[in-house]
Parts: sequence; structure tokens; C-alpha cells
Amino acid sequence: MHGENTLRQSVTRAFTLLDEIASSLTVTTDDNLDGFDDTTGLPTHYFQCYSGWTGAGTLKNNCELGGPYVIPAYAHIYND
Repeated sequence: MHGENTLRQSVTRAFTLLDEIASSLTVTTDDNLDGFDDTTGLPTHYFQCYSGWTGAGTLKNNCELGGPYVIPAYAHIYND
């Protein structure tokens, strides 16, 4: 019989959604225009823009800054 001894289960996620993170992200600057946030060192563009190590322990940015691969939270840095 259906419905007899039915258990109810719930699921929670162990991560936050991008929208929750983006709304609290403090974006600073990229004054040296290397494609990385000056304060956090995080890339300001999606990873399609970066390739290979430069030898200094960092990735090289191969994209137009502020172009189609810019992460939306960082777009205002390049499009002002």
C-alpha cells in the first residue's frame, strides 16, 4: 500500500549560491590592469582568459580587459 510508513526527507545544500556571494563581494580595483583584483588577487575574468604560468607563479591574462569574459562583479572596473 502506498502512503503507509512513508518517511519524509529533507535536503540542504552545503554551499551558497553565486547570487548570495556576488551581492556581498567587495570589489576593489585592478590599477595595474593585469586582470586580477589588486586586493584579493582573484581573477577578474573567466578562466578562458588565462593560460599558462608566467614563471612568476601567476597566470597570464590573454583577453581584452572588460571584454566578453569579464566576471560581472568586476565589469565596472573596466567599463567606466
